[in-house]
Amino acid sequence: MSTAVRALSLPPAPAGGGWAATPSSLLLYSSSGKTLHELGLDYVASEDMEGSFVTRRVMRGGVSKDGRFAWHWEKVTTLKRERTDTVLASTRAFAYLGTNGYRLWSDDDADAPAREDPARISDSGETVLVRELRGKEWSVAAVDFTGNRLMELGAGTRIESWSLAPTGRFAHFCWSGFEGPLVCSFLNIEARTKKDVPAADLPPGGLRVLDDGSVLAGGRLAFRLR
Repeated sequence: MSTAVRALSLPPAPAGGGWAATPSSLLLYSSSGKTLHELGLDYVASEDMEGSFVTRRVMRGGVSKDGRFAWHWEKVTTLKRERTDTVLASTRAFAYLGTNGYRLWSDDDADAPAREDPARISDSGETVLVRELRGKEWSVAAVDFTGNRLMELGAGTRIESWSLAPTGRFAHFCWSGFEGPLVCSFLNIEARTKKDVPAADLPPGGLRVLDDGSVLAGGRLAFRLR
């Protein structure tokens, strides 16, 4: 891509500097609008000459609405090609970044299924919801921008859906244990409280938690968090 075409495709710099996102990268701008740093967002798979081993590298990221904060996640997995692929090695690195580009905190347990994000970020960027994997067990953590853990909850062996309200006050995630029923956990992060509801007891349709604590299921009000 030519410099002129690339310049036209770049997002505008946040006022006073900060982060902006394109489909392929996160960009850090100075207060004068100069590009200071770029972090790639991509999926790359490479095979050795014999095709016995595959290395997969995933990079994902996001930016707060005002550009003050950004997160970047990289996962590298090496597989041996067999009848069933065997994972030989896997490393993960999640970084939460401030306006000056410095890393505010990190999380090497952050993970996500293929093509999904390991994090949700509030509009202000001051609250982050992170999916973590230790062994075969998932958990969900609510973390503030300094790295302080506000809540941390087990999420069984799979997470089916999750969301964070725009202000970061409320969140939800639906999870289950091995061959167990699906449960939806609704969080009042501000009050540090949790409400568990069997998914079978909720109206059908996608779940969404609003800034006032309203829980919508299929676009209809199911209940309000207190």
